[in-house]
Amino acid sequence: KLSAPIFLNDDEKFKNPQHQKQEQQEQIDALDEALVLYFPHKNSFTGEETVELQCHGSRGVISGILDCLGHAFPSYYRLRAADRGEFTQRAYEAGRLNLLQIEALADLIVSETSAQRRLALKELSRENSSYVTYDQWRKSLTKALAHAEAVIDFGDDEENIGAEEQVDVWTGVRDDVTTLRRAMESHLRDDNRGEITREGLRVAIIGPPNAGKSTLLNFLARRDVAIVSDVAGTTRDVVEVTLDLGGIKCIVSDTAGLREETQTSDVIEREGMKRAKAVAQRAHFTICVVDASNPREGVQAVVKLLREENQENQEQQLQDNTIFVVNKVDLISSASSTSTHQWSTDIQAAMLQMSHADETAMQIQSQSKSQSPEAF
Repeated sequence: KLSAPIFLNDDEKFKNPQHQKQEQQEQIDALDEALVLYFPHKNSFTGEETVELQCHGSRGVISGILDCLGHAFPSYYRLRAADRGEFTQRAYEAGRLNLLQIEALADLIVSETSAQRRLALKELSRENSSYVTYDQWRKSLTKALAHAEAVIDFGDDEENIGAEEQVDVWTGVRDDVTTLRRAMESHLRDDNRGEITREGLRVAIIGPPNAGKSTLLNFLARRDVAIVSDVAGTTRDVVEVTLDLGGIKCIVSDTAGLREETQTSDVIEREGMKRAKAVAQRAHFTICVVDASNPREGVQAVVKLLREENQENQEQQLQDNTIFVVNKVDLISSASSTSTHQWSTDIQAAMLQMSHADETAMQIQSQSKSQSPEAF
C-alpha cells in the first residue's frame, strides 16, 4: 500500500481502471500477476492518494516489487517504509478519524470475542460513538456557562434582566448541570462495563477442598487445564485460563480449597488459601463450588474465611456477585442420611445466613471419574 498527499496525478491509467495486458519487454522481467487498486483522497483510509498492490506474498515477489518501486519514482517522492501506526496517524491528521475512533480501531485489531468486536465497531461509527455524547455535553456546558455569565455581567441592569428572570436563569442552569452530571455518572458506569468487555471478566472458582472446582474449570475450558484427583488439596496455586464464554472474554481462576486454618498445618496449603482469598477479592464474579454431601459446612467455611479478609466489601460482593454451585449430587447414595430434601434445606439455610435473601441453588450433576455431561 502506498499513500501520499499528491500521488500519481499525471498517470491517468489509475484514474480510469481497466485490465492491462502484460507487456513483454526483453529488458524487463514480469514480477507477478497482481491487482492494482487506486483510491482518490476522498475515498482512502488516510485521506491521501492511495494505491494498493494485491500480489502474492512470497519474498521474491515482494522484494522485486519494492525494488522496482524504489527506482520508478523521482527522488523527491522519498518512497520509504511506513512507521508503525503511520497510516492511522495520517488518517487522524486528515480528519478521517478522531482519537476515540483510533482507540476503537486498536481494540478492534486485538479483539478476541464477539462482544469486544461489537463494542469496537460501535465506537468506530461516528453516529454511535462516545464522540457524539461528548460533543453534546460540550454544547450543554457552553449553553449553561453563557446563561450564567449573562446574569453575572448584566444582573445589575434591571432594565434588561429583572430579579425574577435572574432566578429563572439560575434555576435553569442548575437543572441543566444536574441533568448533565447524572448523564456523566451513567456514562461512567457504562464505561466500566466497556472496560470489563475489553480487559475481560475476572471469574474466581472457590470452595472447600475436593468439591470439584478443577473439574468445573476443565469443563469450561474443554481441555485439561488443572490436575484432577480424588485426593483433597491437589490444587495449591492459582490456575488461570482465558476463555470465550458466550462471546464474553473471561479470565477464570481455579483456586486452592478453603477450610479452617486450624485443620491444616501445611504451610504451602495455607499460602494457597491466602492466594485464593486474594483472587476472590479481585474477581468481578465468584463461583462457589460445594460438595452436595455437606453443603452447609462448605458454604459456611468459604463465607467465614472471605469475611475475615475484608468484612464490609467482601460481604457485599458475596451478596451481589456470587453463584453457589452444588456439585456431586449424583454421588449421594439413596441410603445416605442426607436426602435430597435435606441438602437442599442445608444449602438454602447457608445462603440465607450469608446474604439475608432468598437464593436459588444451581445443581450440577457430575459423574465420578468421567467428564461432565454436554448438557451442562
